[in-house]
Amino acid sequence: MALSRRGFLGVVGAASLASVSDAQTQGESADLVLYNGNIVTVDDAFAIRQARSLVEVRQRRAVAIERPLKPFYLAALTCTGTLLLPLILAASESLHHAHIPPALSATLLERQIIRTFRSFLKGGRRAYPSARELPRQLRALADVNPELAYYLEQSASLASRLISKR
Repeated sequence: MALSRRGFLGVVGAASLASVSDAQTQGESADLVLYNGNIVTVDDAFAIRQARSLVEVRQRRAVAIERPLKPFYLAALTCTGTLLLPLILAASESLHHAHIPPALSATLLERQIIRTFRSFLKGGRRAYPSARELPRQLRALADVNPELAYYLEQSASLASRLISKR
C-alpha cells in the first residue's frame, strides 16, 4: 500500500532501509522508510497522516522529518549500524583472543553495550571514559592481530578527537 501521492515510497509491511536506498540509487524519491517497526516519512503531510493512522499502535510511531534533514537521520542509522557493527566485531575478536567462549562473549558484549548506552543517556559526552590502558592493549593485539590493533588505535584516536571537539 503506497502512502503518498508522489511515486515510490515503499510498501507497508515489506519496505526496508535497503529497498529505499536501492530506489534512491535508481533516481526515485524515497520519502518513507519502514525501519525496525517504525515508519519514517519525509516532508509529506498526507503521507504522515496515513502512516500514523496505519502504524501508531503499541510501540510503533511515525516520525516526520523535513526533507533537508533526512541525511542527518540516515547518518544516525549509519552510526548505529554500519559503523557500530565493526566495533562490536572488534570487541568480539578481542574476547576470542582472550579465550572467552562465544556464549559468554555475547553476554559480556551485550551488557557492556547496554551499560555504555545508559551511561551516555545519563551523562552525554561526560560518560566517555579515557582509554588509559589502550597502549598496552594495542601491543598485545598487534602480536595476534595487527589489523585489529590498527583498527582500534584509529577508532580510539577518532573518537577522542570527536569527544574533545565540544
